[in-house]
Amino acid sequence: MSLNFWRGLRPRTRNILLVGGGLALLVIALASFALYELGRADIFNSGQDDVDQARLEQLTGIKLPAGASGLRSHVESWQDTIVHLRFELTSAELPAWVAGQAWTTSPAAGPLAYPFVTPPEWIGRNGGWWQPQQASSFQLGSMGGAGIYQHVLIDTSDPARALVYIVSFDT
Repeated sequence: MSLNFWRGLRPRTRNILLVGGGLALLVIALASFALYELGRADIFNSGQDDVDQARLEQLTGIKLPAGASGLRSHVESWQDTIVHLRFELTSAELPAWVAGQAWTTSPAAGPLAYPFVTPPEWIGRNGGWWQPQQASSFQLGSMGGAGIYQHVLIDTSDPARALVYIVSFDT
């Protein structure tokens, strides 16, 4: 009966149905491929831990200092990208790094503020490296430009080294 239905259609209607069906399949195939590639990159919804330094510099626009150690990160991306980044510097290297940044608000002492007050939801599964709220001596500042906004906390609780926490996001 379905063959009789098909034969009963006008040739133009059949052509429209064939072309429309083909376009629908093409759109589904392209969308499936795009979602597959995003999922393969593992920065789709679930986030990615410990992204390599070159990718972090590309995402944040921040050149990490040569003396940085203990680099840790968490990146989440969907419509916007948010990067949580932490690295250590010796106290001797810290002033040069601070002087080389384009601050919108220079680092200064102050109360713990957004986004460092409340730990993000992924904190429980990342080994506990994101702990800016435990700093007893710190400075807060902000950087940014070209659609990227960054909040910085510099933990100077240990006189020998500084922990630099950065939350960078685009919008």
